[in-house]
Amino acid sequence: MHQPPHFSTPILTPSVSKQPTPRNRTKNDPLPWLTVEVPKISARDGETYVPIYDDCNEIRRKIRAFFSNANTEYKCTQKHFLEVIGNVNSNSYRRFMAAKGDGGGAENGTYTGAYIFFEKKRIWEGKPKGKKRLDSEAQFPMGRDLIDSNRPVYITTRIT
Repeated sequence: MHQPPHFSTPILTPSVSKQPTPRNRTKNDPLPWLTVEVPKISARDGETYVPIYDDCNEIRRKIRAFFSNANTEYKCTQKHFLEVIGNVNSNSYRRFMAAKGDGGGAENGTYTGAYIFFEKKRIWEGKPKGKKRLDSEAQFPMGRDLIDSNRPVYITTRIT
C-alpha cells in the first residue's frame, strides 16, 4: 500500500486578512481602496448605477493632486490609473483633462471612472463629505447628468 507522505511541518492554510487600512497597507498594495464598495442607486428601468456628485472641474483637480509631486504616499503611473478606472484610452483621458467648465467632459469615460476611484478612496480613508459635495447631493439627488455642457446642441425645425 502506498502511504501519504509525512510532513515534518504543519500545512498552513491561508488566513483571511483584514481589508487594508492606512495602517496595515503594504508596498505591494499601492491602491488598497479599490476593493471598497461604492453606494449605488436604482434607476427607473431597474438598473443600478453610482450617482456622480462632483463636477468635472473637481475631478480634474483631484486627478492633478493625485499625480502631483506632493502625493508621495500613493505612487501610481498614469497607465495604471487609466487601467484601474476602466481601461480608459490615453487620448480620452487627455481630452477630458483639456476640457473646461463644470460639465466639460461629462460624457467621457474618464469622468465616471475617476469619480468612482476617488469616492472609493474617500470612503477607505474615512474622510467625511465636504460642503460642496453635500450641496451637490441636495441639488442633484439622482446624481449629475452625464451631458457635456460644452458640446454644441443643434435644433432643427421644419417650416410648413
